[in-house]
Amino acid sequence: MAETPKQMIFPEFQSKYINLVEGDVNQLLAQQKESFAELIEGLSEEKLNYRYAENKWSLREVILHVIDTEQIFNYRFLCGLRGEQKELPGFNQDEFIDKNTSLDHDSEYLLNYFTITRYNSLVLFKALNTQNAKDTVKISGYEMSLAAFPYMVAGHLLYHVNIIKERYL
Repeated sequence: MAETPKQMIFPEFQSKYINLVEGDVNQLLAQQKESFAELIEGLSEEKLNYRYAENKWSLREVILHVIDTEQIFNYRFLCGLRGEQKELPGFNQDEFIDKNTSLDHDSEYLLNYFTITRYNSLVLFKALNTQNAKDTVKISGYEMSLAAFPYMVAGHLLYHVNIIKERYL
């Protein structure tokens, strides 16, 4: 991919994720597929239900948030890839967790959900090329170049893995 984070269009609030990515983003995405799967596999029910403070998400909810967000970004990327001109809606991460009906699913469910979602990301992002990398998609009041999506997905997971390691494990 020819684009670098400095050349990509994305909202400032996403820089805390995108700027975490160093090196080849595609290699990182593939490596994360393995390392995050290993992290999930080793989690007990007790750990999945752990909250480091009152009114904070459980570890299960953090993992679901990461996967749901990746699913949403994959959809947005696909819309941009296919030339969608309409502005896509935002989403409220807290409402997504509040409405989640899979909060009783075990680590096997989370592992499968993550692995399938990340595989989908890896396949989708192979469609990036020099012709479409600068194409943009409109999302909830901002614009984002297609080249930024792999960085956002990888950086979002990096951000949350850091939180998981600091506060949950």
